Amino acid sequence: SCDRGKVRKVVDGANERIKERYVAGWQSYTARKGAAVDELRDACAALVEDFHEAEPRCALPANTPSALVDMASRHGAALHAALEGLVTKAGGEYVHGPTKKVERIKDKAENDYEGDVARVVDVERATGLFDSLEALNTAASAFRGTIDGLTVRRCKDAFFAHKHDSGYRDMKLFVEVADTGFIGELQLNLRQIQNIKGHAHKVYDVERVLEKGTDEALRRAIDGLDLESEQV
Repeated sequence: SCDRGKVRKVVDGANERIKERYVAGWQSYTARKGAAVDELRDACAALVEDFHEAEPRCALPANTPSALVDMASRHGAALHAALEGLVTKAGGEYVHGPTKKVERIKDKAENDYEGDVARVVDVERATGLFDSLEALNTAASAFRGTIDGLTVRRCKDAFFAHKHDSGYRDMKLFVEVADTGFIGELQLNLRQIQNIKGHAHKVYDVERVLEKGTDEALRRAIDGLDLESEQV
């Protein structure tokens, strides 16, 4: 059987290294950039104040994963086209995320929303990646104005107000394709932070299985991942 105590110790060490890298990554953008940091903080606060719907929901004709997938197939392209235009105009890279499948929608609705499929508002999702605070600020400012074809329903600020304990930061916007009832998610982030997140997710997978999985599942999670030397 797996020595879970040993794995836990190694995972904790990996998480500490991840946190250090998040801090260093953030500082690489913010050092000697006090005005830009203040501008981003103000923009995040204003977006949260303006767009604070507690539980945004897609306007589904039926509370089923298949109905949500069908809605995404009809309106997802318009969502991405409008969001990509905003991100690239601000100087960012638009990264189209994978569309959630029926089974994943069902699991998320049951585990997070008591079966309310309409609250799964990230079936279509994307990330806007930026290489400077100035470009990120340009994008954030754009969402405070009128956006053709889109309506922002909620903003979640994890750059400042709700920074994760791990040190990870981002901003999430939940955006409706105007007059359709379909909502998708756009994450705005800095490239170095996003790159670290990719490494951190490997450790998260091990930690999740460590807490709830079988020994066999844990062995599969750590197979090929040398946590002692993983530079995360």
